[in-house]
Order: sequence, then C-alpha cells, then structure tokens
Amino acid sequence: MAAERRFLAEIGERGVFITCGLAVPSAPKTLLRSVNFLIDTGASDVSINEIETEKLEIDIDALPRFERTVMTLGGPAPAFKIDGAVLFLLDVENKAQEFALQQLLVIEEPTGRKKKPVNFPMPNLLGRSFFLRYGLKFHIDFSKREAYIQE
Repeated sequence: MAAERRFLAEIGERGVFITCGLAVPSAPKTLLRSVNFLIDTGASDVSINEIETEKLEIDIDALPRFERTVMTLGGPAPAFKIDGAVLFLLDVENKAQEFALQQLLVIEEPTGRKKKPVNFPMPNLLGRSFFLRYGLKFHIDFSKREAYIQE
C-alpha cells in the first residue's frame, strides 16, 4: 500500500497558509506563479484576490461573472470565474502534485473594483470544494505548530 502524501502548511498569525503553484492557461502569459492560500474550510470555493489577477495579467472585466454573490467576512461581494486553472502542491519529498480546479473565483474587494484595500487585501482562499473534490484531509495541531494536507 502506498504511503499517503503530505503537503505541509504553515501556521501564522493570520491563519494557516499553504504555498501553491498556480497556472491559469487563459492568462495572457501562461505562467506558473507561486501563490499563498489561506486554508479556509468555511469557504466553499477556491478563490484569488484582485492583486493576484493583476500579477497574472488577467483582465477581470473580460471574465464571466460568477452566477451568485459570494459571502465574505466583509459581507456579500461579486465574483468572477476562471476556468481551467491548475494548482500544484509540493509534498514533503518535494514532489509536485497537480490538482485541476473545476473553477477558480476572483472575489471583488469589498472596497470596490480596482480600489486599494483599506488595510489588508482579501486573502486567496483554499476552500472546501478543493478538499471534497480530491478526498483530501486537513490536519492541524496547534500545540506542535504543525499543519498539513493529506491524500
């Protein structure tokens, strides 16, 4: 029986984060960017903020609107949809695992389109849909300051 793979996460002051590679084939320059995601099991979907779309040179206005309003900590917010995005996670042995996303959302900042966030931008979120689609488990032990995603 093959050993279950582990993908390490980092416990920080603002939550538990994991660094992923993100590829968006529909971006003008298909790049593999390193993106930090907050692991948020209260969030339904995987999403990135407007800052990440700027780095990927994606024009938000060219994206289709997500069919429903997304509830965020800052209240309801409109969202946009990116199809075909892929996440890459490195396991503890430094081997990459590819995860195709059904959809990646771009959440509009609560301060409004293309305005600078007041204090902190919306974090990029790794929500429940990611864990459910791939049957992944999220483990956290605050006493050991240890967190990881496991296949």
